[in-house]
Amino acid sequence: MADLDRDGRPGNEAVSVCLVLSSGPGTSLPLGGQPCDLDANCPLGLACRVAPVVDDARLGQAIERLKARLQKPEQSGPDLNALLKQLLPAVAPPKPRPIQASLGREIKLIAPEDVVYFESDNRYTRVVFDGGEALIRTPLKELLATLDTELFWQLHRSVLVNSRHIASAVRVDENSMHITLKGREEKLPVSRQFQGLFKGQ
Repeated sequence: MADLDRDGRPGNEAVSVCLVLSSGPGTSLPLGGQPCDLDANCPLGLACRVAPVVDDARLGQAIERLKARLQKPEQSGPDLNALLKQLLPAVAPPKPRPIQASLGREIKLIAPEDVVYFESDNRYTRVVFDGGEALIRTPLKELLATLDTELFWQLHRSVLVNSRHIASAVRVDENSMHITLKGREEKLPVSRQFQGLFKGQ
């Protein structure tokens, strides 16, 4: 921008200085200048002022402020997820509904935590629980969507076990493994893809 003479006196020049002091024009500067004619069209989108002749030290300070502001990264907005967590109360996951199994003419309601394991075949899923067993038509895939996966572990494509009832995991050979159950004689297979659940510590 060309030098301007705001005093109207010959030989007295003025220096235009762009300072970043606010997000819009019209902010007073420490140098005490007049509004710049380029406020609306500043190439840097800054609030500009035309200041009277200043010494090199003050001009250098102004330039350093401008450089610092231009190099400063934009501040990111607030973390909306964190705000939502603070504002919204923690919602406990719904408790799994009882397993409804047909025993003759009786519909027995079995609490999921009482189930020892589920074992499926092509048509039915066998429910083994404390005190007995029953058959249901719900496939394992659907059961997994409703049960607590921290409690129930899928060990085989046809076996889903309550981890609280697992006594031990026995490696038969490099590819084969089975588990034993607390207080029961069954040995349930563990397919290779699920053997990683059992690691010594």
